[in-house]
Amino acid sequence: MKLLLLEDETVLQESIEEFLTAKGYSVDTFENSDDAFDAIFSKHYDLLLLDVNVPGEWDGFALRKNSRMKEKIFQLFLLHLCRVLMLCLEAMRRVAVIT
Repeated sequence: MKLLLLEDETVLQESIEEFLTAKGYSVDTFENSDDAFDAIFSKHYDLLLLDVNVPGEWDGFALRKNSRMKEKIFQLFLLHLCRVLMLCLEAMRRVAVIT
């Protein structure tokens, strides 16, 4: 499963990427919405994990609402949302313990 992660906080981004990669996911990470937007339309992703408040032209909500983006939102998102959110919560707990 190929994931795109848009997260501008480096420690959180690295922790989530490390955790998801260890679980067998392929993850491309981005710190700003401009680079993420370009990648979304140049590659295929099964799931988009978008932070809300990030540098760039769009925030996570605006990226999702973009008319071109609507074609990229997959029903797969709904199927895997709970599992991925649980993985992310576990990763965030690990960051809290480390820091």
